[in-house]
Amino acid sequence: MTQKSLLLRVLLGVTLMLVSGAMTAQKITGNVVDEEKVPLEFVSVALLMPQDSTLIKYTSTDKDGKFELNGVKDNTYLLQIYLMTFQAVQKSLVVQGADIDLGTTVLEKEVNRLDEVVVRTVIPITIKQDTMAFNASAFKVRQDDNVEDLVRKLPGVEIATDGTVS
Repeated sequence: MTQKSLLLRVLLGVTLMLVSGAMTAQKITGNVVDEEKVPLEFVSVALLMPQDSTLIKYTSTDKDGKFELNGVKDNTYLLQIYLMTFQAVQKSLVVQGADIDLGTTVLEKEVNRLDEVVVRTVIPITIKQDTMAFNASAFKVRQDDNVEDLVRKLPGVEIATDGTVS
């Protein structure tokens, strides 16, 4: 056997392996947009085994919202598409000898509703024309403090050593 025929056989063998590999491995493509049809970048696209969620392939979308999973073998999979602040999309996917174009997948915004929120405030000072009124419950005092201790905490009020308030 000459080197030329050996090289020809090796090339033929490699070609057959590549062709047979291409026949058993498919490509899954698609596009991800939001509700306003704006392409979403960095969306996680995962191909999982449905029995135990074993990760088979993973990619993320590009700036145009497009993704591509290459080298997918014939089987039934769970395709999961997720981006934070959007609702995750899961699809059962059967791959059988042909490339799959999923077209456009629309992710909807995830809405987190909070229970009712009540905001209560204590207004410490009320000014009415020439009168300034203080709400005593707005100022922290200890349980055994007296009125003098409360008055000392009021802004703009001073108590002299002889007890006069100014």
